[in-house]
Amino acid sequence: MIADTINDLRNIENNKPKDKPVSDPKAVLSTICLPACIIDGRGYVVSLNEPWRKLINPSIDPQKYNPWAELINPSDRYRAVSNFCAALVKGNCISFECRLNGSDIDSKRWYIATLQPTRNLEWLCIFFDIDEIKTREISLERRASIQSDMLDISVDCIKLVATDGMLLHMNKAGCQALGIPENSAFGMPWLDLLPADIQPAGRVALNLAKDGKSGRFPGRSVDSNGRIQHWDNMLTPVMGPAGQVTTILCISREATREIESRDVNQQLQDRLNIVARFGNIGFFEFDVHVKRIALDDHCRKILSLNTTDDSRSIDELGALVHPEDMQQAVCVTSIDQGPSASRLEYFSEFRIIRSGGEIRKIRLVAYLTRNPQEPDRVFGMISDITDKALDSIGENANPAPKSDTFTRTYRNLSDFLQLKVSSN
Repeated sequence: MIADTINDLRNIENNKPKDKPVSDPKAVLSTICLPACIIDGRGYVVSLNEPWRKLINPSIDPQKYNPWAELINPSDRYRAVSNFCAALVKGNCISFECRLNGSDIDSKRWYIATLQPTRNLEWLCIFFDIDEIKTREISLERRASIQSDMLDISVDCIKLVATDGMLLHMNKAGCQALGIPENSAFGMPWLDLLPADIQPAGRVALNLAKDGKSGRFPGRSVDSNGRIQHWDNMLTPVMGPAGQVTTILCISREATREIESRDVNQQLQDRLNIVARFGNIGFFEFDVHVKRIALDDHCRKILSLNTTDDSRSIDELGALVHPEDMQQAVCVTSIDQGPSASRLEYFSEFRIIRSGGEIRKIRLVAYLTRNPQEPDRVFGMISDITDKALDSIGENANPAPKSDTFTRTYRNLSDFLQLKVSSN
């Protein structure tokens, strides 16, 4: 067993001073009501007290000179031997947790073992029952592990921050986003993990949460592939029983696609504004259900409408059409986009009469996308072509879509303006 290992340490052990050695260990052993024994310098049991005799495995003869390690649960023997060797080297008292090699029930109970040196080069070993505390500790660790696993499933970055800004815990997604090992002990300043230009906004949100208020700020990180990720950080104070802020919960939702889409939409809007300014084109959006049409400034300018009113009924727009053009043709192109989606495009050229009596010729291009998951909306544009020599509904003005799965029909303008835009 451990005799060979200990023999190599005996010379060191013999020269080591002992901290408060027990003068008469056998006399002390008989008075201890806890499981206890006396071990010699080679690791063999010299004597067992009665409480330990009641716990040991029936297969072990208490009268036999047994190696001490055999009295320890097999799962904990390595820890026990390692601590005994360390006690020999240090020559002082040492403690560790383990279970005993007892009956089926007793072998599951947890103890704290203490090894105390004696004057005659022996060791007094006493076991203190900590099973209730250890069981509670294991249960808490298991519960914490389950909670941590649940947090790791989330794609959001979830963090628990102390009121002083120290990072207490972070789930797997958060560790990956900030480049921290998943088994990190944490305890570092959370804001220091963020880019320098993000930290001021984060500090403001953190101070709000410390005061018991919710905070929010945009964040940014770079993943292992060098891709920039954008985050929407929400800080919520966690209140204690007395109403004080104990910790701060931060949930960071990735907003990369939204930010990128917003930037793309902004670029597109800027380009459309340039086209509208220099091409005399206005844009509109029509809500089929409420029958209201929203016009931008350029549309209102072309139609000579009040620029302060950006939403009108379709009837108001129809009242501007020249009476002779109410039967003007509207080309409807139906484009098949799959089993559940389709697209209708509308094209027409007609005259309008402005409020001052001026007659202008305009071109209307619009489209409607049908999708069961989204409400029907019509988007389009209006341009003033009065000064342009173009043929009405010509191939150049209304080219065919780049698709073989489309059909074209024609309707008159009066039907179109009566909101029958959702049918062919």
